[in-house]
Amino acid sequence: MEPEKLSLTPLVRIALYMLSSHLISRGWLSAEDAMELRSSPELMAFVDMAIGAVVGSGTFLWYWAAKRLGWST
Repeated sequence: MEPEKLSLTPLVRIALYMLSSHLISRGWLSAEDAMELRSSPELMAFVDMAIGAVVGSGTFLWYWAAKRLGWST
């Protein structure tokens, strides 16, 4: 039995929904633009990759700082 793959896509979709709702309530985004923001697979893929890059970079920087400061790794 193969383990399930962890996907950030549902979380990204929820975050984009919340962001677009906030921008609509502030009057910074029209309803049509918000629908595009919520349903764009390209944007979801980009945000998913950006989150992965941030997490990977953060892990590397934490390791680098630990080595530099003499912490156990």
